[in-house]
Amino acid sequence: MEAHFDLYNSQIASRFDIIMVQEPYIHPKFVHIRTPNQFLPVFPADRLRTPGKMVRSVIWVSVELEIGSWRELPIAGSNDLTTIQLLGNFGRLTIFNIYNDNTNMDSVKILKKFLPDNTEEVNNSENDHILWGGDFNCHSALWDRDEDMRLFTSETTRWADKLIELVAEHGMQMALPKGIPTFMHMVWKKESRTDNVWCSEGLINLVNLCEVDHNWDFISTDHHSIVTTINLPQHHVEARLSPNFRMTNWEEFCTELRANEYFTLPHPQALESKGIQWNLLGVQRPGNGRDYWQIHQSESKEFHRPAYTVRDKTVQMFFEFGLLLE
Repeated sequence: MEAHFDLYNSQIASRFDIIMVQEPYIHPKFVHIRTPNQFLPVFPADRLRTPGKMVRSVIWVSVELEIGSWRELPIAGSNDLTTIQLLGNFGRLTIFNIYNDNTNMDSVKILKKFLPDNTEEVNNSENDHILWGGDFNCHSALWDRDEDMRLFTSETTRWADKLIELVAEHGMQMALPKGIPTFMHMVWKKESRTDNVWCSEGLINLVNLCEVDHNWDFISTDHHSIVTTINLPQHHVEARLSPNFRMTNWEEFCTELRANEYFTLPHPQALESKGIQWNLLGVQRPGNGRDYWQIHQSESKEFHRPAYTVRDKTVQMFFEFGLLLE
């Protein structure tokens, strides 16, 4: 939780276009994964169909990337894989965020099936590029340090061989140089390489930088952050800043409201449905986020309780919410 909030409150929006997160913090009560401001979340396609399975892969895409320049590619059957595709004059770049459990190779198996089944969507021409990034949880002399022989057990080597076989099959190349640790044990402080970045042959020459950057390490996490810079120009748009409702002069705001139609609301009366609630208030229900009814429903579970007993306070609360949605 601390690591996720540290990441959430960092200055990532000013530096990165795409964030690939493995094992994000999920709120235990609301089953919600919080997304930083100025980013749009991409979740596994099956997360709502398999509510009992933990989501361990999330991609955050900057709102500064033009919305028509990327799309989500759903992968069925796993909450450990998320995929987006960038579109531009360069062609297509498909990015896979992969979490592979340390007890099996299920994610690698699903990826192995997805790629040939979706060749037209992913890798149909020389202008199509692919990137795999994430936590693969397996060890090999190909990427671990030579002195970490203790990690090359028969089981981990067998799992690594399956990944290496898939890498060879699709001509992927390792972007993060061999021997750079990406993981430090929280207790023993021993380092190893569980995370990796793989690029297709045409993409590897466009990678300007791929390194572990300790400036972006976050508290209470055992994984280091990998920063990758790719020379693929994308069209950016100016991000729209959210209004800061805390800076509002509410006395002046409510004085102005008293002069318009929002203070001609009828007296409270018994309600039969949420739809009537919205008609009575004379406002349009927002399409996303918390709604007005849920805010007041937490105060009373009875429909007939007045929804706006103190008019100034209630209308102010509603417009605080409205400002947050702007």
